[in-house]
Amino acid sequence: SYTVVGIDKECFKENKNIRKVTLPSTCKDIFLNAFLDSSLEELTLLADTVRVGEAAFSGCSSFKTLHFEGVFTDVGGKAFSNTKVEDIPLSYSGVKNVNFRQFEIISESAFGRTSLGVVDLTGVQEVGMGAFYNAGVRSLNVTDVGILCHAAFLSNSALTKNEVIGLETVGT
Repeated sequence: SYTVVGIDKECFKENKNIRKVTLPSTCKDIFLNAFLDSSLEELTLLADTVRVGEAAFSGCSSFKTLHFEGVFTDVGGKAFSNTKVEDIPLSYSGVKNVNFRQFEIISESAFGRTSLGVVDLTGVQEVGMGAFYNAGVRSLNVTDVGILCHAAFLSNSALTKNEVIGLETVGT
């Protein structure tokens, strides 16, 4: 009989029984360490907008599938680090070809140590320090990114200057 508006900090932290979760359209916040080091494999978000707190899914080594067609208004530091999320589903994206246009802010280390491939950050307001550290990025579009912080793409050995589009349009 309660309306779920958020997943509280550490709510499912280290939960080894949780595998698949669907959050209702009323759930707009996933707080700090909400699923940290859990056995989560698949998550469906039905809200139009969602904020993801720091380390919300960090260490969910089985987390591979995310169903979400809304907008992430903020992604906290290390939110998806050490996961196996290969596809941030949009109606037009494919596996390992992620379009982050649905993000406004991507915080420090948010997608560190993931496996992404092609990343499109067109129009993202801010990309934090180390946001895509060692994330397997091999092609990148940063057209009209507002702020691109230091070391945002550190340790992506396949990513060369020739594979980056729009660097001259980055604000800061």
